[in-house]
Amino acid sequence: MPRNKQPIDLLVAKGKSHMGKAEIEERKARELHVPFTDVHPPEYMSEKQKQEFNRIADMLLALNVFTELDEDCLARYVLEHELYLAQHNEVRKARRSGDSQRLKEAEILYDKTVRRIRGLASDLGLTPTSRCKLTIPPPPVEDDEL
Repeated sequence: MPRNKQPIDLLVAKGKSHMGKAEIEERKARELHVPFTDVHPPEYMSEKQKQEFNRIADMLLALNVFTELDEDCLARYVLEHELYLAQHNEVRKARRSGDSQRLKEAEILYDKTVRRIRGLASDLGLTPTSRCKLTIPPPPVEDDEL
């Protein structure tokens, strides 16, 4: 299976580009640049959820990997995280009660939520491995000394 395309700036910064200047410029012109950074939490979120949304959005905006187009994904992540915490408490209560049927049902829901939240976290760059894929090393600094 072929690898995902990397931004041309990343390839050049790594020193792994065997392209000519014209080819590099053409590829830069074709790359998608999304300047939409006016990010707001959706109206259907509670105030507590909006605060968490804004906290994470500020971090992602500082990394230059987040735009208005990603608002829905982050909103789903915040909602799933809240559900994850509630289901975690439900699993703990079921374990304490000793009811194996209740525990089994709670763990099934908990596992599904964990899978969804991990996928969303990966999409947003909130996991260490996904963050490594998102970072672009700074371009080399050229000295303007004459």
